[in-house]
Amino acid sequence: MTPVVDVVLGILVLVLVLGETIHWNQPAGGVPVILGILISQGRLTPRRPDRSARHDADRRPQRTGP
Repeated sequence: MTPVVDVVLGILVLVLVLGETIHWNQPAGGVPVILGILISQGRLTPRRPDRSARHDADRRPQRTGP
């Protein structure tokens, strides 16, 4: 998680110490960067569809008889 913390601290230093302003496109560009960091470190994995709901009908007992 260190690279993400470094990015956030860098932004805080720019804004608080150096008086820089942040525009809408800078955080919008930072989101894919932070997501890339998290994915490359294995801290964020893609969601896989839940297959258990699809197979519930196969697990239910079938009625037999009248």
